[in-house]
Amino acid sequence: MTPERRIILGLVLLLAALEVAVRQVEPRLSKDLAHVHSLSELPEKLAPGTGGVLVMGNSLARCGIAPARLSAGLTGQPEVALMVPDATAAIEWAWGYRRHVLHAGARPALVILVTGRTHLFDPAHKQIERLGAFHVGGGGDQWRFLTNELGGVEERASFLISSVSRLYADRGRIQPLVFYNFIPSYESSVNRINMAAGGGFSQEMEPNLEESRGLANCQRLVDSVRESGARLVVVTAPLPEPWSLPEAVSQLLKKNEVPVIPLGSEVRLSAERFPDGYHLDPAGAEIATAALVKALGELGTQAKPPN
Repeated sequence: MTPERRIILGLVLLLAALEVAVRQVEPRLSKDLAHVHSLSELPEKLAPGTGGVLVMGNSLARCGIAPARLSAGLTGQPEVALMVPDATAAIEWAWGYRRHVLHAGARPALVILVTGRTHLFDPAHKQIERLGAFHVGGGGDQWRFLTNELGGVEERASFLISSVSRLYADRGRIQPLVFYNFIPSYESSVNRINMAAGGGFSQEMEPNLEESRGLANCQRLVDSVRESGARLVVVTAPLPEPWSLPEAVSQLLKKNEVPVIPLGSEVRLSAERFPDGYHLDPAGAEIATAALVKALGELGTQAKPPN
């Protein structure tokens, strides 16, 4: 074997070893990645005919909904499963629902989608690696996404590599996610820095952000939930300041007969319930969930009045 071939073989073996190592430790790197891996359990938790409930969203849903309180408020106290990866929005929700619910055989009776102001719009920039690794798959969706959603050779190559290599897909995520585990208050500190710098969730406060954005992924999600036989309810998340959905989003949901529960404008909580200035604390989540249970009852879903 020539020296060049030995070098190439050594690199291949090294990359293979690193790939195996990343796949072994990935679920332990952060609570978020552990949650993403747990989505494979949805078909068992939300088996057909069990009347299960799926709460979808991002950190607003994870911090803003108390699953035990929600289950206790619904008739029969059904299983409440979560699909709430951090830093996700309509594109991840739409394709992720198809992969982890529709194609996987999970069949919730009710899907509760918790959103912020801009999360239902199509993204300005796609997180291609995350989509390839965790959200797009099954039923021919990879090919459909590759041909219809991605424009160039570089994007398509990145998507394909991410779908088979966690080492590649996680290269930009491992470092900050390790910080989440080992640096106290890292999440709240990053949120505050983003707010001060005008990035991250401060986009929620930008009134004209959505003017040039489409709603194709929101429509895809609505269609996929309908195809799975579930009922979809959209919930606006409580934030420090009251807010309402943009008109374009409201019109799309109205056209598709999707009810909206406006906790974002109706649930008013003190600043202390938002310790990082954006996400609810556990006490705030209990209050918001109680309001959600009451609203679900008024909509005629299978809910019993709160105590």
